[in-house]
Amino acid sequence: MAAALLRSLGVSLLITELSELAAAALLGVRSRRDFLLVLLVNLATNPSVGILFDGFWLFTGAAPPWFLLLAAELAAVIAEALLYRGRLAYRKLRPIVLSLILNLISYLCGVFIYSFF
Repeated sequence: MAAALLRSLGVSLLITELSELAAAALLGVRSRRDFLLVLLVNLATNPSVGILFDGFWLFTGAAPPWFLLLAAELAAVIAEALLYRGRLAYRKLRPIVLSLILNLISYLCGVFIYSFF
């Protein structure tokens, strides 16, 4: 059970990192420091959302209710925006907008990939 949870969290983190770094590049992020910040911020926020989702699934056999998932994702967006604020050299989008777009893209990528497996 623990191995399955760790594997799922690892896959989730990998999908998140790859999709958000690619999306950041498409949105005009160019600084290595900004890419590193995106990577580190995801390392800080992704596991908590993943544990909530995977833990709920593992212990109940069902996906968490939409409002719980929405609350967790919104908390991650806000936390990431606060971590980005004042630290990103990137200025095309406000940190909250950047965080929202990146999280939406990684969420949709995860849904797409998990729908096949």
